[in-house]
Amino acid sequence: METERDVYFSELIEELSSELSIYKEFLALAEKKTGVLVKGDVKTLSEITGIEQNLVLKLGRIEERRLNIVKRIAASSGKDIKDIGAEFFEKTLSSDELGRFKSVSCELKRVLSELKQKNSTNEKLIRRALDYIRFSLEVITEAGKDASVYNARGNNSGQGALRVIDKKA
Repeated sequence: METERDVYFSELIEELSSELSIYKEFLALAEKKTGVLVKGDVKTLSEITGIEQNLVLKLGRIEERRLNIVKRIAASSGKDIKDIGAEFFEKTLSSDELGRFKSVSCELKRVLSELKQKNSTNEKLIRRALDYIRFSLEVITEAGKDASVYNARGNNSGQGALRVIDKKA
């Protein structure tokens, strides 16, 4: 017969599996984003960002449900919520449940590690793109700043060369 705690553990594993699924979607988007950043495809990057925002909202709802389940597990076990961790589950879960729990949590750790690496790569690509844009703007706005303009007689007219972009604008 299934106890109340067994139901909570099953719900917890379900929520962790849902989180894993969403993080896998984030990973696939991060991989796609790398190519998009290299190509400079702003439209697709914007679309990816919109999808990521929706995933963040879904993840927030799942995380809230997961936290409530952990609170119920803590209450039904007579423990403080901070005491509900891997060690608690190892002592409490049956071998089958523990196997499922470890499987999901290990896969979640692996995906999060890959996602962290991809996000780091994408961050570097974005920083380089921003540095290039900053450099390009400096070149364009500083063009002719110190250059002199000469009139028909070869005398310095005292005016600077025409700027392509006015920084103050």
